[in-house]
Amino acid sequence: MCFYDSYVMACGCEKWGHFRRHCSKEYRTGETCGMKLVMNRYQSTENCKICTKIDVKERSIRKAEEELGRIRFGQPEQRKKEQYISPTGETREDRKLQDDYAKEEARIQEMKMESRRSTRYVTKHGRQKSDFGICFCFFVTDSSKYFKVENPNSRVVIPYRFTSNGTKAHPAIDLSCQQIRLFELTSITGASTIEGAFRLVSLSASVTYAALSYTWGNPDENKLIQVGGKRLAIPQNLWWFLHSWDSSKIEKPNLFWIDAICINQANLLERNHQVGLMKQIYRNAMRVILWLGQEANNSDLAMEFMATKGSVPLKRKGYGFRKLWTRDEGKALLVLCERGYWMCIWIIQEIIHARQITVLCGKKSFEWNSFENLYGKLKTLELRSWILHHEYAAVILYSSASVMVWQRAHWRHPETSAPRLRTLLETFEDWQCSDIRDKVYGLLGLVGQDAAVVVDYSKSAEELYDELRTQGLGYKLIIGNDYLWFCRLFRRVLKLAEYR
Repeated sequence: MCFYDSYVMACGCEKWGHFRRHCSKEYRTGETCGMKLVMNRYQSTENCKICTKIDVKERSIRKAEEELGRIRFGQPEQRKKEQYISPTGETREDRKLQDDYAKEEARIQEMKMESRRSTRYVTKHGRQKSDFGICFCFFVTDSSKYFKVENPNSRVVIPYRFTSNGTKAHPAIDLSCQQIRLFELTSITGASTIEGAFRLVSLSASVTYAALSYTWGNPDENKLIQVGGKRLAIPQNLWWFLHSWDSSKIEKPNLFWIDAICINQANLLERNHQVGLMKQIYRNAMRVILWLGQEANNSDLAMEFMATKGSVPLKRKGYGFRKLWTRDEGKALLVLCERGYWMCIWIIQEIIHARQITVLCGKKSFEWNSFENLYGKLKTLELRSWILHHEYAAVILYSSASVMVWQRAHWRHPETSAPRLRTLLETFEDWQCSDIRDKVYGLLGLVGQDAAVVVDYSKSAEELYDELRTQGLGYKLIIGNDYLWFCRLFRRVLKLAEYR
């Protein structure tokens, strides 16, 4: 049986927490054996959401019953007496009180029925709360057979296969296995209408698809597309890609994996699950497409150079080499290599794990091996002390794009061992992300198999730091002052207050 954390709420309800350790039973990669065993049990001081909601309803019922008893058996206030006395002096108090009592009783009965419906729903659906698969007990005072719930086995239970909450645009996926959504671009009409559909597949199946590597851009700039007849908002930069891709000359796959489309970002549990699969998603993709953005700053000239001359070998000229490019080509290539895309933390694992890479900017494209060949030529010029004779060559060699060329070649080399988290943090400390926790989650796909950290966006940066520090991830051999230095590096990366 696989081991999980367990949380006991103040109301007595119990729910499963994070996965901690696999058992020895055979299972497919990324899947548990189907049985749960409590590894750590934690006590919470808060009630669960459903119990809190029902407690509020019960308090309302008790308050209404007290009011009903006061009306039925108590003396009405003086102003109510005056209201019920006719001008002739004849009282209608008894008849009015009977009407009020009947109305109050009907209202209380409706409140009770609503509370019972809520309780029945919770019991029937196995106590699903928020976005977690939960198994725990619920106690009510009602004697009806519909509301009595027996205590579950407190240590070992067999969980059900739970699914993510589907939305109008996103069909529900099975989070107990490696299931993902793939996006199929069906049609683009004019300059505004983009239509597509979802297909649910498992990563263990042989499905041909392409994965997109890009940046989201300004979160306030969104466009609408139609997916399965439903409207879905996507980043404007992604919307530009879909238009450029439709008119590009690249061999087009039928299916895409694009995080902004294929992941329901509003569902925290699904987001954790899918981000944890990104390493396998990009590794299994037929090709990874690097979208650098729209054409700008003479980028078409740079893309044409890379496509036609990037792999052309160096030509000797006397004691040196012929020029690689013209001044305009060199300047355009430098701007292309310093685009904001190259400094995004998420592209690191997307580029390193990709089988085949196609770089796309505007409507122009080239293959990644052109970048590798250009990098090799620039290193040759540097070793021969001839790089200063080529305008822009030195700055291009040390640009952000060239760093990623070297990183991909280095970490994919068969003799290169899996890096430690400390090494990655030192290397990519200046890379950017919108969520500071992605400085860690975006690099976990490169760390070795001993990285027992589960992606969980419900944790704060401080909690994430404590988890990694406790587990000793990335600094198992670090002692003394070196250990303290790493802790300070980690806190600086997560923008936490440094230790004094």
